[in-house]
Amino acid sequence: MSDSADLPDRDETLTHAPSVLACQIGTDVVLLNSTSGRYYALDEVGSRIFELIGSGHSLGAVHDILIDTYDAAPDVLWSDLVAFCTRMSSLGIVVRPHS
Repeated sequence: MSDSADLPDRDETLTHAPSVLACQIGTDVVLLNSTSGRYYALDEVGSRIFELIGSGHSLGAVHDILIDTYDAAPDVLWSDLVAFCTRMSSLGIVVRPHS
């Protein structure tokens, strides 16, 4: 998921990287990538996406859940979801599960 030629499809699943520790604070989540030593904060929407990914949902299922939750156009929400996942992947926060 590091470039546009490698964009995810609806059936793809991601998982939390083993090196990432998460702590929920209210509706937000604070993440520590123990490999890089960097901290990240996710707002309510990012936290929900992170939770759904960690629960094993495909990206299509995450999208469908978000559509039912938030007032956003499906194509815009998909684009935002892909951008979020691509960014989280580049930071080592989420990874593709090993086959």
